[in-house]
Amino acid sequence: MRGKSVSILGCGYIGLPVAKALIQRGWRVRGSTTSSEKLSMLLAMGIEPFRIRLTPDLEGAGLVDFFDSEVLLLNFPPGRKRPDVEAFMERAMDGLLAAIQDGRVCFVVFASSTSVYSSGTVREEDAGRPPPDTASGRALLAAEMALRQLSTIQTTVLRYGGLYGYERKPGLFLTGGIVQGGTRPVNLVHRDDAVDVTVRVIAQNVCGEVFNVCADKHPTRAAFYVQAAKWLGRSAPTFGPDYSLPAKIVLNGKLRRTLPYTFRHPDPMRRAP
Repeated sequence: MRGKSVSILGCGYIGLPVAKALIQRGWRVRGSTTSSEKLSMLLAMGIEPFRIRLTPDLEGAGLVDFFDSEVLLLNFPPGRKRPDVEAFMERAMDGLLAAIQDGRVCFVVFASSTSVYSSGTVREEDAGRPPPDTASGRALLAAEMALRQLSTIQTTVLRYGGLYGYERKPGLFLTGGIVQGGTRPVNLVHRDDAVDVTVRVIAQNVCGEVFNVCADKHPTRAAFYVQAAKWLGRSAPTFGPDYSLPAKIVLNGKLRRTLPYTFRHPDPMRRAP
């Protein structure tokens, strides 16, 4: 790459701390938000601000400038509760792919999710076999494939586990009541690790890879959420029968070996910020 410039589509829970870390490393960072009120905040942090929306069409001022970076971090949720999430994501990706190819981007880092897996003990090569259970998982897997098929642009896919830490406190996710699936394992990653991995992939130009970004340990839902509720002094949920709900364990061995990476928060059962 000719320089150290990155555009981050989605300066939110992950994108914003990634931007801060790259600025500290001397990178030029362009960042997007959907809110006009946040533009001044991004500017004050040293981020070149853009207001960009996917409706699903790509909309916003300065799109040519935004895609004038060597690296692009695509970090936007597909909207898993949307009834049309697959069609929405497909159209959004059409616009993004055109903008990427018209711009100066040569390396894309795509923030995906472990929802691309169905069940079982899974590694990176297992995505799509069988197809994801959820529409949002299918939408993300299709987006991954579209990006990786670009012939002139390198893509690395980061499949984050369930994100937690700081303002996302798991003890608030499930409180009181009866919840099914207590014996199923959790696949989580603390924001510190998600950000560290993303920054290292970008800074070290780790192209053409797919990584599971998920903690080493997989406690049961019952053990984890009961403990998380206790940390906050909240009423813990009661876990009922599983009714044969599928279990999934996402393995992170490739990330630990290849990058290589040692997790700062390998066990969600240990209290973290």
